[in-house]
Amino acid sequence: MKGISTDRICSDLASCLKQNGIDFVARYYSRTTKNPSKRLTLEEATALNQAGIALIAVYEDGPTSNSYFSNDRGKSDGKSAYAYAQDINQPSQSAIYFAVDYDATSQDIQGPIKEYFQGVFDGLKDSSTSKPIYKVGVYGSGACCDYLRKNLDFVEFSWLAESTGWLNSKTYDKWNIKQSIATTTLCGLDKTAWDSNEAQGNYGQFTIIKANNTSSTTPTTPTTSTAYTTIQTGLATINSSTIDKTTDFLKASTGTVKRLALTQTGVVTTVAASIGAFIKAEPTISGIIIITAILGLTWLISLYIYIEYLLDCKRIEAASDPTKHSVT
Repeated sequence: MKGISTDRICSDLASCLKQNGIDFVARYYSRTTKNPSKRLTLEEATALNQAGIALIAVYEDGPTSNSYFSNDRGKSDGKSAYAYAQDINQPSQSAIYFAVDYDATSQDIQGPIKEYFQGVFDGLKDSSTSKPIYKVGVYGSGACCDYLRKNLDFVEFSWLAESTGWLNSKTYDKWNIKQSIATTTLCGLDKTAWDSNEAQGNYGQFTIIKANNTSSTTPTTPTTSTAYTTIQTGLATINSSTIDKTTDFLKASTGTVKRLALTQTGVVTTVAASIGAFIKAEPTISGIIIITAILGLTWLISLYIYIEYLLDCKRIEAASDPTKHSVT
């Protein structure tokens, strides 16, 4: 995977970066920077994601000497990074890298830098009570990445800094991201304004589109008003037709068939009322399927009544026509 890291806002460059084969952009979280363009914003993150570019987050507030690093500072940075990630809508289980931006000695790495990263983890954990927990990554020399990955099991990602002269950087090959110096202008960014990066496997990347997009692939459930109106209209048509035919039938018949008609008309009316109530209560896809089956049954009952009506009319006609009877 091909990416860049930069302290410049990339919102307007998103399409150009994608056209130039950029898969991810690494941007900063920072509490104290005096350079506003260094910080990733929600608007910028959205623009990059919409162009199909993933994000990498790195927290950096001046970690350029051993005096910066302590457990307390790590805890403070962890909490700040968590708060910023939440504002950006960074998803759970993606990574936040924390920078060690100098050629740290082994003593520094095994002492205050290790303590700093323990504080970072504690700060993230304290901030995330029953909420998303972000994975921890380290940006630094080969020696720094190697030691922290081997000795702190919560440090899951390593980003090898571009300075090949730093301790063990030439030999370290377990990186998730590897940085190198840019040699050309890219989408208006001067070569001094960005660094080239390559990534392998899972490198803690993320997108925020889902967090900011309310669209869903879940089938839309009919609303009460829509489902109710549709079914009630169908019921009104069927019930009206049934009652009209039954009324004609009643005018021409008596006895058992008339009683049957009255009974079936009551059934149709009752079913119609019951379906109306059901739809108000259960406006779901499964509810619609059940109602469709009930409507089919109601239609068959209506058809049966109409057939009985026709047969009874024939019987009445035959009984009243003397030419249709033989005299013995």
